[in-house]
Amino acid sequence: MKKVFGLLVFALLSSATYAAGFRVALQSTKQQGMGHIGAGLNVGPSNIFFNPGALALQDKGGIDVGGSAVLASNQYNLPGTTITHDLEDNVGTPVFLYGSFKLNDRLAGGLGVYTPYGNKVEWPEDWTGQFVSELVDLKSFFIQPTLSYQLDEKLGIGAGLIYALGIVTLERGIPAPTPTSNDATLESDGAASGIGFNAGVFYQPTEELSFGFNYRSKVEVDAEDGLVTTSFPANTNPAITSLFQATSFDATLPLPTEMALGAGWQVSDKLLLAADLNYIVWSQYEELVFNYNGDFGGPGVTTTVIPQNWEDAWTIKLGGQYAANEKLDLRLGGYLDYTPIPDFTLASITPDADRIGITGGATYKVSDNLDVDGALLYLKGDERTVLASENIANFGQRYDITVLAPSLGFGYSFN
Repeated sequence: MKKVFGLLVFALLSSATYAAGFRVALQSTKQQGMGHIGAGLNVGPSNIFFNPGALALQDKGGIDVGGSAVLASNQYNLPGTTITHDLEDNVGTPVFLYGSFKLNDRLAGGLGVYTPYGNKVEWPEDWTGQFVSELVDLKSFFIQPTLSYQLDEKLGIGAGLIYALGIVTLERGIPAPTPTSNDATLESDGAASGIGFNAGVFYQPTEELSFGFNYRSKVEVDAEDGLVTTSFPANTNPAITSLFQATSFDATLPLPTEMALGAGWQVSDKLLLAADLNYIVWSQYEELVFNYNGDFGGPGVTTTVIPQNWEDAWTIKLGGQYAANEKLDLRLGGYLDYTPIPDFTLASITPDADRIGITGGATYKVSDNLDVDGALLYLKGDERTVLASENIANFGQRYDITVLAPSLGFGYSFN
C-alpha cells in the first residue's frame, strides 16, 4: 500500500512520552531531583509553577533557569508476532525560566516561562502503524505573570494568568485508494493559543511543617485558519485529488484542570521530607475535532472527529532533601504516574502506560547568591498490550517505555 502524508496541526495535540497523557513533569531541576514535588514547599522562584501562594513568603526574589534532555525509548510489538519497531533516536528539550521579586513586605510578583507539554515521537518509515502516526514533534510554552500576597506570617495566596502557545508537526501515512494510485502529500500548518490561570494557597504553621494546594485551570487551546496544502503527481486521477479540497482548518484541544495537594516536613536541620498528590481531570478530553473549509478525504467530509474519552488520573510523589554540608544539598524522590488513556482509544500517537519515575539530584552553592542544580530522572512504563482500539480498527499494540532525562539548572537570589 502506498502512502505518505504529512499533517502540521496545532500545538499540544499528542503525547510527551515521559509523562502520562501529554504532560511534562520537568518544570524545575531542583524539584525534579526530589520527585518533582513542590505544592507544599517554599522552593523559590519556581513557586510560580508549583504554588504561587508561597511566593510572597520568600524573603527576597531571584531567578531560576534550566532545562532537560529527554532520551525516550519506546518499543512497539505487534501482539502475537515477532514484528517490533523502536522509536527513532530523538532528544526532547523542555526548558523553564522563573523570575520573582518583592514589591513590599507582603506582596511579591514574578514571571514564569515553561514547557508543560512537548516532545518528539518518531517511528520508522513504513512501520506497522504508519497509517496511524509516523512523527509527532511538539513545541509549546506557557507564559505566566504572577502575583502573591502574604496574609500573615504563616499564610500566603497567589495567582497567575497563563498564556499558552505552540505548534506541533504530525506525519502519518494513508493507504492508496486503488492499487494503481500514486502517492500524495498533504500538509496543514496551524499555530494555537489559549488562556487559563494558576492559583495556590500556602500555609506554614510551624518552622517544621508546611502545606499547600495548587489549582491549574483548564485551558482551551484554539487553532484557527490553519493552512492546508496538497501536492499530487501530475498523473494522479482527478477523482482522487478532488477528495482533498480543504485549504484551512479550525480545531480546539482542552488542556485539563490539575490540582495538587502537598506537604513538607523539616525533620532536622539537615533533612527535609515532602509529598505531593496530583489529580488531573483528563475526562475533559472527550474528543478532538477538526473542521475544514472543504472536503478532506471524501466527498462532503469537512469534519474529522477523533474520540478520546480519557479518564481522570492521579500522580503520587515522595521525595527528600539532605544538606550534606554548607555548600551541597542532595535529593532523592520517586513517583507513580497513572495513565488516563483507556485501552479503546490508545494509539501510537500517544503510546502511554502507567509508569514509575525515580529521581536524584544535587545543588552546589557557588556563592551566597548563585546555585548550580543537577538532576536525573529514570522512568519505566508498564508493558501495555491492547488488541483493538476504537480509533484504530484491527491494530494490535504492545508498548515498552523507558526514559532517561538529565537536567541542569541555575539559581540566582537577589540581595
